[in-house]
Amino acid sequence: MSLVSGPRGVIAIWLAFFVAVSAVLWLFSSILLPFILGAAIAYLLDPVVDRCEDLGLGRSLATTLVLIVATLAAFAVTGLLLPVVVDQAQSFAAKAPDRIGRILAWLDQIRHLLTERFGWELGSSAQDLLPLLSGEIGLWALTTLQNLFRSGAAIINVSGLLLVTPLVAWYLLRDWDDLVARIDALLPRRNLVAARARFVEIDQVLAGFVRGQSTSCALLAGFYALALGLIGIPNGVLIGLFAGLISFVPYVGTILGLLLSVGLAALEFGAAWQTVVAGIVFAAGQLVDDYVLRPRLVGERLGLHPVGTIFALFAGGALLGFVGILVAVPAAAVIVVLLRSALAWYRESGFYRET
Repeated sequence: MSLVSGPRGVIAIWLAFFVAVSAVLWLFSSILLPFILGAAIAYLLDPVVDRCEDLGLGRSLATTLVLIVATLAAFAVTGLLLPVVVDQAQSFAAKAPDRIGRILAWLDQIRHLLTERFGWELGSSAQDLLPLLSGEIGLWALTTLQNLFRSGAAIINVSGLLLVTPLVAWYLLRDWDDLVARIDALLPRRNLVAARARFVEIDQVLAGFVRGQSTSCALLAGFYALALGLIGIPNGVLIGLFAGLISFVPYVGTILGLLLSVGLAALEFGAAWQTVVAGIVFAAGQLVDDYVLRPRLVGERLGLHPVGTIFALFAGGALLGFVGILVAVPAAAVIVVLLRSALAWYRESGFYRET
């Protein structure tokens, strides 16, 4: 039997393809950011361009118009949000030592209470930790920023990023159907049906993440930012955007956003109504995500366990830096599709069925 015949051959082809893509990502990770962003934009907007073609527009004209509208919308949203985000980030950093001091003072009161009532000696005053803790937080923030900007030359070269990404997106979006047809023509004829089935499944998974999950995260970020800002939570817009944008990791965005917003509300207002409403906001957001957004926009197609998602992000960041974080979850979802195919082949094999 030929090496590439049957399900085993399809799996071998996909494994070879995966190894080749992984090698390219690893070798050229420092320059890949604009190309990955351009490909993601093209994949995201391809259905819109297809609809414009159905209305009678040429592919090139439709691509140009869609990208112009998308770019203007992105600049408008950035122009509205960036000043608020920068202002709240500066405010958060400026007030961090005072807030940490208040938390440590509260912990110190608990220490004294435990010492008086139970005779427990819990060490030195928590206030003594403030200078050290503040210094450590500052060092951690500086190190994190340095690592982020060091993770790829494309991140530092903003002008190159802004120039190359739209060009890549335009060419890929214009030629998307031709590229798909050329890839299909390269598939081995003997495994054509099985290979096409895997491509369809992978397309559904990627569509669920790139299109569905991105839309879900954007809607949640807008809801959290607006709600927390309206009820007056300190740095509410910043916290809401952060919680919404990381909500592709199930429950992590909700938990972190809830802890930050309720904690800051308690420090600022005490046991006031804002603290309760902040909790209600995140509970409502999680319910909407679980029962409305995720089923309709993402479905069950991603197939990744939350722990698998977190592991993929850490592994991608460790291997490829910022680029690895961008491609981690889609790549992990594709691996899950291939593993399901391999598992189905294994269960149909004589080795598994023999008793």
